[in-house]
Amino acid sequence: MLKRLLPGLLVLLCAGCSGPAISSRAAVGEANWFVRLDTFLDSRAAADLRFDHPSQLSESELAAILSRVQVQERAGLLERKPFPQPLFSPGEIRQMLPSLQKTLRTAKPTEWAVFYSALPGGAGQEVTSGGLFVKGNQLHVVVANHHERIPSGSDNLAAIRANPLNPWGGKGAMLSFEPARFVAGTQATWLSRSASAPASELVLDHSAFLAEMPTPAAAAATVAAPQSAVILPPTMPQASPRNAAPPPMTDQISALQNEIERLRRRLEEQDEDIAMLKTRLFELDTLIKSPPRKNPAR
Repeated sequence: MLKRLLPGLLVLLCAGCSGPAISSRAAVGEANWFVRLDTFLDSRAAADLRFDHPSQLSESELAAILSRVQVQERAGLLERKPFPQPLFSPGEIRQMLPSLQKTLRTAKPTEWAVFYSALPGGAGQEVTSGGLFVKGNQLHVVVANHHERIPSGSDNLAAIRANPLNPWGGKGAMLSFEPARFVAGTQATWLSRSASAPASELVLDHSAFLAEMPTPAAAAATVAAPQSAVILPPTMPQASPRNAAPPPMTDQISALQNEIERLRRRLEEQDEDIAMLKTRLFELDTLIKSPPRKNPAR
């Protein structure tokens, strides 16, 4: 009886691990990359999604945001923490951004945009995958895999292509954004509903960030302003007005604040590692100092 039930139980377990079926549309890309819209094939599961789509982000706005997202892989207790790396290289942004922006503009409230990029790496491919959606006037950036080395021909490649929010490595990653003051939060997300591991999610107050960005007209005026200044002969020193306003320090102060915040986070991480190491050393010291138990004489 047990032998007859075992195959059916295994099928049910595997079905639970794979997560719900995904329905895709509007796919654009090539063999090594693509962008598309995903949702749950089950209409009841899809009805629970309420995203603020379609998105009105322009291509330049989306490029300014994604170029500032950084990924830091999680490390073990005794492993050295790697430095944060950009989510996308400039080449990946140029390649995928136009399609990603158009995809978000055609998304429905029950759909999220996904991306997949595979670069050659040794005996396999380095896969980066994740997704984007807008909810509550905030942009959510989901990263499931970042430069994950996967052997060529592996079933895992097909699984990630089928659902780019499905993480493969299992370690997870820490996501950050510069300037850090526009980060509304970071969290683990089970949007893919995979039983293996959650993906990493970064929530951004992108509207506030874009509001502080200089417009193209303002940037052009800033560049053209020095050309209209009067250039005096070298023998005549240029006198500055007494009441001239000093140059704005906003950018310098913002850069210093971001650097201080980044250093503060690094110190907090190091304090946690040191505390864990002290605990381990105390446990080892206790084991060394405790005398071995003697067997009672018979």
